Amino acid sequence: MRKIPLHTHTLLLLIFLGMNVQAGSGFESWLNISLGQRLDYGLEAKVETEQWFASESPTYKHIEIMPQLIWHYSPRYDFTVGYAYDWTQQANRMITVGNSGFFDTTVKIPFQRFNLSSRQRLQFGTEATEEDQNGFVALYRPKTVLEYEMPWLPLRLMPFVADEVFFDMNTGVLLENRAQIGVAYRINKSWRIEVYGMRVDQWDMTGENSNFPVAGLNFAMQF
Repeated sequence: MRKIPLHTHTLLLLIFLGMNVQAGSGFESWLNISLGQRLDYGLEAKVETEQWFASESPTYKHIEIMPQLIWHYSPRYDFTVGYAYDWTQQANRMITVGNSGFFDTTVKIPFQRFNLSSRQRLQFGTEATEEDQNGFVALYRPKTVLEYEMPWLPLRLMPFVADEVFFDMNTGVLLENRAQIGVAYRINKSWRIEVYGMRVDQWDMTGENSNFPVAGLNFAMQF
């Protein structure tokens, strides 16, 4: 069987991410910055922030701050407990404020030049708006990442694909899917940058779908 070149797979995935994106749905750019400090006994204290900027009003849409404690149990297993504060401004100017706690388990499986990771997150908390001050949030958020190390690429760039799903455990409804393709660059042992494109699909309670494209930048520091 003839092998399909890797760049062909990448092109096909880009086409898949871009297909059926609704015209006029807007464009967003996301910025994620994380700072981690290794501690004794395999622990790591980490603070992560995420901000969303939109091409349509309101331009500044979202900020999320997530302090967390990670236990690197082994090279293959991580366990995380954390807190998330988020502030979101909708297109109608309604503001939503969320406070939640989360627990992650992550399994990492290296295979030759591939690195596969599967993160399972349970997230529980409150979500308040001007109309509803007592919203309860219960989410299941699995995320899978596949990264490929290609030493012959310039700067030893590492292409990756990822997908994260948001399930509402209160209703059993799929709320959101985030499909990514990007490239990572490790500046040194402590600093890493990721640039990616993403398609975000969202569903309301009636099952109506909307989607929009995102260009993102992740900057991670670990000491």
